Amino acid sequence: MDDSRLFERTVSSAIQYSGPVFDVYSDTVELCNKKTARRDYLKHRGAVAVVPLTDNGGVIIERQFRYPQQRVMAEIPAGKLEAFDTDPLDAAKRELKEEIGVTAKEFIPLGIYIPPPAILSERIYVYLARGLSYGNAHPDEDEFLDYRETPLCQLIDMIMNDRFPTARRYSACSRRRNTSGARSGKQMDKNAVFKNLLFDLDGTLTDPALGITSAAQYALCKMGIEVADRTTLTWLIGPPLIGSFEEGFGMTNLQALETLKHYREYFSEKGIFENQIYPGIAELLSDLKAAGRRVMVATSKPEEFTHRILEHFDIARYFDFVGGNTMDEGRPTKADVIAHVLRSCPDAAPENTLMIGDRKYDAEGARAFGLDCAGVLYGYGSREELEHAGAAYIVESVAALRELLL
Repeated sequence: MDDSRLFERTVSSAIQYSGPVFDVYSDTVELCNKKTARRDYLKHRGAVAVVPLTDNGGVIIERQFRYPQQRVMAEIPAGKLEAFDTDPLDAAKRELKEEIGVTAKEFIPLGIYIPPPAILSERIYVYLARGLSYGNAHPDEDEFLDYRETPLCQLIDMIMNDRFPTARRYSACSRRRNTSGARSGKQMDKNAVFKNLLFDLDGTLTDPALGITSAAQYALCKMGIEVADRTTLTWLIGPPLIGSFEEGFGMTNLQALETLKHYREYFSEKGIFENQIYPGIAELLSDLKAAGRRVMVATSKPEEFTHRILEHFDIARYFDFVGGNTMDEGRPTKADVIAHVLRSCPDAAPENTLMIGDRKYDAEGARAFGLDCAGVLYGYGSREELEHAGAAYIVESVAALRELLL
């Protein structure tokens, strides 16, 4: 195709401003019809941007206050070229080391991103960095930023759903997937992929706060520890109790076991039913079964208690297998429980099995077997906790979980 008729010839050029980052020009051009027009634009030396890919499959993301936008923004490491003839690869290596203290064994060019071309001459050279080594960052004296690793799938979802509001967005998406709060970055045929679903119990299927905190308050009182406000004990919801008593109250293992004994005195008679199912969960489980999924429970709660709770809320019929701890603490970690559940499911594999839970223990346990985890924020974990633990998906509500799974 001959584009020569579209070219514009510079008639005159006048610099309006010259600064350390860019210059502002006002030019007069001759159009293809021989008429003239004015073109105002910024002449920029160019920049580089780096996607630092970690061995865990995450990307290191910066957060920095951007004055023109008057907000803190998420970005990949990036910086301007020192001169028009600067080697972009050298600049990429420099920025990565200065901003986040990282060097890389391999830099792979991903292409050149051109910002709004009508007003800006900047060209941004984008690289993928792999084989990372970590050292000390040395940002400019007027540069203040934080950085953290973010799972790649979550970053993709942030971009696709406008939750990565950065000036440096190097991907364009022609179609957005509305997940109503789901933080899912993976494009998948869920009916074909996640056939096996492992659900945590506390904080995922039911809200056990009253029963667990009351039982813990009772047990601690028996051990001579007075807790005036039981709501301060909600951190006990989710993790194995023995370890929580040891770490949270400085107990020996024998003391923790005695505390657990008192805990179960209260919980087995009263606390077990001081519990409520989250709205929408029963309907979700019913629809998952109708869709042909294998639905299982993987909880640190003893199976004896778990079966009673599921029967109490009339949802036991939806589960193909219920896996939990034993009364003698034979499966003390979430990974132990998940291993027990997976043994009941011969066709379970990382590509077709998903763990769903509200705490880091769920995500960490899933990762031990190469499984993805969907973290739920309506339970007792925080977004930061779940992200740090490597949850592949994060949803804010039961409705968002439904949209992710069905």
